[in-house]
Amino acid sequence: MCLNKYFTFGEGNGQVNVKNEWFDSFSLMRTVTHSPIHDALSSKYNVGVALARQACFMSLEGDGIKQACKNMQMAAWIFEDLKNNVSQLKPGETGPDFTCEALTCLSALMLA
Repeated sequence: MCLNKYFTFGEGNGQVNVKNEWFDSFSLMRTVTHSPIHDALSSKYNVGVALARQACFMSLEGDGIKQACKNMQMAAWIFEDLKNNVSQLKPGETGPDFTCEALTCLSALMLA
């Protein structure tokens, strides 16, 4: 029995048909791709957004402000790291969320 050590994502024979659907947060533009890299980067983007939202809506009493600042710093790091990794995406897989300008803006906004 011969097992293929490597596999690819796509719609062809012998490929794994897993689709990743992403709706851009700025323009609501829909992107559908088979790229596992896009799936990983979009998940990372969502973690950054979740950290920022948690910081915005948490109670600032006691050590709350310290935790909110920490969450914003972690979100800024995620957006900065995404900016460095977005070059791995193919041209059709990028949207306004994954441009260097948008990620730089989001990172700076988290630190402001």
